Formats: sequence, C-alpha cells, structure tokens
Amino acid sequence: MKITHKILSKFYDLIDVFYFTSKGDNPRTAILNIIPNKNVKVLDMCCGTMSNGIRIAKKRKRAKVIGIDLSSNMLNIAKDKIRKDKVKNASIHKCDATNTEFENEKFDYVIIALVLHEIKMELANAMLKEAYRLLKNDGELIVLEWEKSSSIIKSIKFAPIKILEPKPFTSFFALDKKEYFSDNQFEIIQKYHCDYSCVYEMKKRVQ
Repeated sequence: MKITHKILSKFYDLIDVFYFTSKGDNPRTAILNIIPNKNVKVLDMCCGTMSNGIRIAKKRKRAKVIGIDLSSNMLNIAKDKIRKDKVKNASIHKCDATNTEFENEKFDYVIIALVLHEIKMELANAMLKEAYRLLKNDGELIVLEWEKSSSIIKSIKFAPIKILEPKPFTSFFALDKKEYFSDNQFEIIQKYHCDYSCVYEMKKRVQ
C-alpha cells in the first residue's frame, strides 16, 4: 500500500490535466462555487495532494480549510503546494478519516472527492458517519465521484480509469446514489454533472 501511495502521489494531479479540463465543466470549480466567501470551516477528507482544498483556500480567503489524509507522500506534496502558493488559510493533518478526533459539529462543509469508490463499503460508510458527526446541523457534505458519460469519445477516454481503479469501483459506480446517501443520513439537494464526474451537494438528515 505504501508503494501504491508513493506512485499515486506523483501522478495524482494529472487527473486535472486529462479529465478535469478548464474548457469543460470542471468539478473542482463546481465544488468551489458551493463554498461561500465567509468565515466558514471546510474539511477536505482524504485530501490527497489537496487539489480541492488549496483552490478553495486561495479563492475563499475568509474560509479556513483543513485537509486530512493518511498518506505521507500525498501530504508532503500538499505541504509543498501550500508553501509555494503562500496559502495562509489552509493546513494539513495526518489522521484517519473514520476517526479524526475533531469535536462534534466543527465544520460547515466536508468534502470527499474521488474516495468512496476506491474503498470497501464498510470503510466508505464509516467515513460518511464521521462526516455526519463533524458537520454542523446546517452544514453540507460535498461528494465528487466519477460518472458515466453518454459521449462515445468520453467513454473511450474514461476506459483507463475503469481499468485502473480498485475492485470496489464497479459496485460503487452502479449504486443508486440517492438511496445510498439517504441510507447514510444525507439528502442530495443538488447535483452538478461535470467532466466525467458528478458533484453531489448534500445536507444532513438531522435526527
């Protein structure tokens, strides 16, 4: 697993080059547009190289953005990017996304981007449970996931992703997302169909 993370940390940002282009409907932009330029706290779960978190921190100066991940290789790249871009309102922490030890209802927004399809269902559900705990009652969960395109050209270009993704990808890809997130106590309030992907904006179903 450490070898895999080391390799992925070098090529992770290439996703933005090949799949999330500025000419198309970029999901990074869709996520950014959900976050207001206010004094909000944003958690980027399994942040990787912090592609979403840094963009949000740079464009939303009043927001405080925290990225968490278990991969030291990913976090080292994220740290270099934060330092290079002189981003003052973003920080990173190495911790387990299913047990962050942050206090209850700390965040206004929690982001989970291109993660749930990579892991076993039990782990994905545990992450969503932790996201629920960490979100304020009026907070929002933002999930970015791959989505099948009706375009033949895009389907061909997407083929390597389907081949390279781990085993859980196929079963998660086929899920009824509305039902799945509802089972995990979240309600989809908006969907943004983007390049090869969909951004789900959700609110908590408060008990």
